[in-house]
Amino acid sequence: MIKKNKWIYALLGIFIMNLFSIKFAFASNGEASTNLYIAVAGPMSGSKKYKGLEILEPIKMYIEKINHRGGINGKTIKLLVFDDQDKVDIGLQKAKEIERSKALIVLGHRSSNVCIAVGKYYKDKKIPVITSTATADLVTKNNDWYFRGIISNSGQGKFLSYYIKNILHKDNISIIYDQDEYGKSLVSAFEKSATFLKLSIDKKWSFQKEGVTKNSLNQTFKKIALEVQKKNDVQTIFLAVHDVEAAPIIKQIKDLNLNIMFIGGASIGKATFWKRFLKYPEERLSPGYYSDGIYAVTNFMFDTSNQHAQEFRRLFINKYQKKPHTASAASYDIIAIAIEALKHAGISGDVKTDRVKIKNYLASINTLQNAFPGVTGLTYFDNDGNAVRNTSPIGIFDRQKFISAPIQISEINNLREIATIKTKIKTSQDNVQDKSLVSNGNKLFRQTKVVYTGLELNTVSDLNMDDMVCHLDFHIWFRFAGELNFKDIRFNNAVEPIVLDKPSIIKNSMIHFGSEYNYRLFHVQGKFKMNFYDTLLPYGRHLLGFSLKHKRLSREHIIFATDVLSMDFSEDLNLKNILSSTSKWKIYKSQFFQDTEKCNIYGNPDLLNNTSKKFINYSRFNTLVFIEPNNFTLRRNFAESTAPYIFTSSLAIFICIFSFYSFFKKTALLFVVQLILISILLHSSEILILNFLLDKINKQFFSYVFIFYDILWWMFPAIYLCKGIEQFLWIPLEKKTKHEVPQLVRHCVSIIVYVLFFFCIIAFVFDQKITSLLASTGVIAMIIGLAIQINISNIFSGIAIAMEQPFALDDWVKIGDFDEAKVVGMNWRTTQFQKRDNTIMSIPNSEVGSASLINYQQQGNVYELLIRLHVDPAHDPERVIKIILDVLNLSPLVVKKYKPICRFNGYTEYSGEYVVIPIFCDYSKKNIHKGDIILHIWKELHRAGIRQAINLSEFHMIKGKKKGGEKKTNMLSFVEGVDIFKALPKEAKIYLSQCMRHKRYKAGETIVKDGDVANSLFIIVEGTVSINVNVGNGEYIETNRIGAGNYFGEMALLTGAPRTANIVAISDTVICEITRSDIATFVEKYPKINTNFNEKLSRRIKENEKIIKKNKEIKQKRKESNTDFHKKIMKFFGVRDGNSD
Repeated sequence: MIKKNKWIYALLGIFIMNLFSIKFAFASNGEASTNLYIAVAGPMSGSKKYKGLEILEPIKMYIEKINHRGGINGKTIKLLVFDDQDKVDIGLQKAKEIERSKALIVLGHRSSNVCIAVGKYYKDKKIPVITSTATADLVTKNNDWYFRGIISNSGQGKFLSYYIKNILHKDNISIIYDQDEYGKSLVSAFEKSATFLKLSIDKKWSFQKEGVTKNSLNQTFKKIALEVQKKNDVQTIFLAVHDVEAAPIIKQIKDLNLNIMFIGGASIGKATFWKRFLKYPEERLSPGYYSDGIYAVTNFMFDTSNQHAQEFRRLFINKYQKKPHTASAASYDIIAIAIEALKHAGISGDVKTDRVKIKNYLASINTLQNAFPGVTGLTYFDNDGNAVRNTSPIGIFDRQKFISAPIQISEINNLREIATIKTKIKTSQDNVQDKSLVSNGNKLFRQTKVVYTGLELNTVSDLNMDDMVCHLDFHIWFRFAGELNFKDIRFNNAVEPIVLDKPSIIKNSMIHFGSEYNYRLFHVQGKFKMNFYDTLLPYGRHLLGFSLKHKRLSREHIIFATDVLSMDFSEDLNLKNILSSTSKWKIYKSQFFQDTEKCNIYGNPDLLNNTSKKFINYSRFNTLVFIEPNNFTLRRNFAESTAPYIFTSSLAIFICIFSFYSFFKKTALLFVVQLILISILLHSSEILILNFLLDKINKQFFSYVFIFYDILWWMFPAIYLCKGIEQFLWIPLEKKTKHEVPQLVRHCVSIIVYVLFFFCIIAFVFDQKITSLLASTGVIAMIIGLAIQINISNIFSGIAIAMEQPFALDDWVKIGDFDEAKVVGMNWRTTQFQKRDNTIMSIPNSEVGSASLINYQQQGNVYELLIRLHVDPAHDPERVIKIILDVLNLSPLVVKKYKPICRFNGYTEYSGEYVVIPIFCDYSKKNIHKGDIILHIWKELHRAGIRQAINLSEFHMIKGKKKGGEKKTNMLSFVEGVDIFKALPKEAKIYLSQCMRHKRYKAGETIVKDGDVANSLFIIVEGTVSINVNVGNGEYIETNRIGAGNYFGEMALLTGAPRTANIVAISDTVICEITRSDIATFVEKYPKINTNFNEKLSRRIKENEKIIKKNKEIKQKRKESNTDFHKKIMKFFGVRDGNSD
């Protein structure tokens, strides 16, 4: 049943996770896995990299948004980036690469020169292109494959001439222009329109920058400035030049103290143009010294932009931590247009065919009715592929900020509205005309008044969280041109109407940079509704502030722009104590911006002719102050829009983990993942439920929901704390001790945890004092503790032993005065030991923990064994020690890693006492090891003729023996102990024992040398020797060590072959030599001797070959390692290996 439920949970989790991929599942046809490619080209490296990034960054941002939503029909948009370095030759090379790629459309290039050069190639190869920066007319002229998302030079020239004549009211103007394509096309359009407008052009200066040094160009600019000064009547100059050349021209003229107005094209109309003057000390010391008062047309102004543009600006700043440029806004629009083309062009999968379809779709965006609503406004293309705009913003530089000029103009495109206006003009009495209209031939322009709006928030008080109302006290000011009825300004969220009829300060007709301004300051106090703006707020946070608009004039007539010159946006409102210090709220963010409010016209006949829709747009100025509780909390921090997705995904993951929990390894990571998932589930579900119930239940019941979640937030950590104790304390202890933790202990700890958290709920959720509860609980705990203190002592001693691990199972230990024993078990009350007689001894944990403890096997499971030997005092101690050490060195039971010890302790009344300390493994076999090693020692001592000492106090007479000195080794017994002679008869053994010749060698002395010719066999009587075999190149390695009773030299004895190894004495050694003549007759008569020799010889040869082979492999690996190391060193120092090709 449990297994069945787990599978149900697993299927449920998989189903929930698949909810996120349904969109892609329906799109999984033959083309669902393919991508759609878009190319972007521009300077992505070098000195102009920043210009390329102005294009690339917004394009990436938009593509990420589209892909996040599922792409286009399930297909992912891929961006191909090409770096043309803003050079013509590289641009042509990149265009060829684009043609070979899968790109369906190109966004770029940056400059007009590059666009003109590559445009012919794109036209020949039929690749659609949109540029967001190149303004020269030749980019799109006679090229129906190139489109422009901004106004062209011709459009700029015409628009500027209208503005200079009708808004700035200038009748004469001079021109300075660059002789490149940008300058010539801009001037040509300007002159043509100026002639029509009767705008007189007094003087023209031009320059050629191609092939001219910077110093020569500066000299040319200085010469032009002197000619301007000499002419003496120049008041306004139109600069048809790039921003790079515009800065030094303006400097040269202003340095002559000439009061001249400058106006330029879109190359100057950038928010960063003023930075080109920072290299001059005057601009740094007096901000705006050179840049103030310069007018310029631009493609986009943020301070008067629509709501889409404000949202784009916010997203761009959040992503890239910087403000977007004008080119960024235009690039954001062209990628959006390109995406629309991919959606609706009917992509088939064939690159060449799809390019044609996309080009045709772009060409079809050719009327106002199907214009694309983008960040920079409505965009559609004329017959030449140029963006058609009814307006191009005019900006002015003021104190190193580029702000909207006080008057903007826009062309009226609505034919019905134009007809109505002309009818009114004809029928109007006394020829009274609308001053906001400008007529030029067949074209009609409307003036839009920009009202710079700023405020200073003084105090926020009387926050009524039940009615969502607060009291605001603030100063608000307006700077504007012309007239403005402030009584028509409406505060949208004011509880009671607020009329701006009593300004604190009035200033009129102030001239600033050739324009006339008026100024009004009002002090406003009143109650305003909270949470008035349509924005998502995390639960528990609120919005203060206000929103105002003109109730009669639409956005076409008036725009409330944020006064960036007077307001400090970096100011921390909390430091101003706008909210009372006793308030439970604090300000965490503030915003000041203008946007658009769409209002229903409700069939108003005055507005029906102005719009083809039932809505009209009003400019709205917003002040938003966001507040949150003035306390630290991690709860309710998710946005309401993201909470459902977070809840669903985390729930699916949690169900899957729970379903397959038995397959996971119970690690700390898994526990932490579960903890995080539960926290996220609780967090997101709280936001979902509270927001769902916000408008559906009364406040009393809503408070109960709050309390419920407050309790959950305390219970959740209590439950997981108990789970953590179980997983990371009890279970590891059980594994170490191999005994189950008593349920009583588990339950007691869990009860303590839950009781503590219960007290926390009483104290923090219900805000109750818990002093009396704590006192009662303390008394109960004391009574229980006294009753079970002995068991508690044993339990905690057991925990301490398990944590410290002074011994492990199967270790041999000695506890206090108890006999040594092996640890065989441990529970929470006692520890069990097995003694050597196999009886079980149980000792309470408290006694084990407090008694002295000796662990015989804790260090690598080895132990020392102390053996005392009593030898006949007649024997030489050095010889005795040597024989004992030889036995220890050859014994397989003794650990070779540690050097054994044997020392002479002196003479007793009947013996010479020797202490032997070998090192063994496995303390449980101590008695076996001791008996075996003593047996071997006495065996070898006996072979050497050394007797054991006898206590004379117990035995007074030894029959048949005389006490004396050193006894000579019994050679017959010795021969009988050699395995190869065991097959010989008694008389043969006697004969051999008489033939043996004794030889003595000191430690380190060579007994047999490799290559010597001999025919004798050596048998070791006493001592240890090393066998060293030649492995080549004169190198010898040790293959074996042998001691008393063993032999060597059998090959020379049997075959007469030269010696094949060096035999060296490790300790003082006595050997017996037997020649071939000594055993010849016996070998023939007893062939088993020969067989034994051959078997022993074959075994030794195989062992030697194996050792030699292993040694060669080690040397080869070492050689290869050295070679690799050598090559790495050579490579690191850049030295070419002489052996390499």
